[in-house]
Amino acid sequence: MKNKNYILFAVLLLCLSSCYKRNEFGNFGGLTQGTTYNIVFERSEKINAIELKKSVEQILYDFDLSLSLYKDSSVISKVNRNEDVMLDTFFIDVFNKSRQIYDMT
Repeated sequence: MKNKNYILFAVLLLCLSSCYKRNEFGNFGGLTQGTTYNIVFERSEKINAIELKKSVEQILYDFDLSLSLYKDSSVISKVNRNEDVMLDTFFIDVFNKSRQIYDMT
């Protein structure tokens, strides 16, 4: 009788666990700053995977245009060559943080 109860309990647990909705994940990645990146996200009705990928890639592209040491046309490359250039928020934020660290050390 005990074994029968254990089997019944195990079958009940198996049925209940199969009803549990498992989270689904998506991912995308690419190249930036001379390396790779990979984003993993939980799929939901609120997240449009294509729009998320576009947003992430735009941020990385803008960051690359500002602070890439690999691109001669980036803001930081122009600053390093002492060229006239319009500074952007990426550069200004990083410069201010580096100045703060310099002052502390």
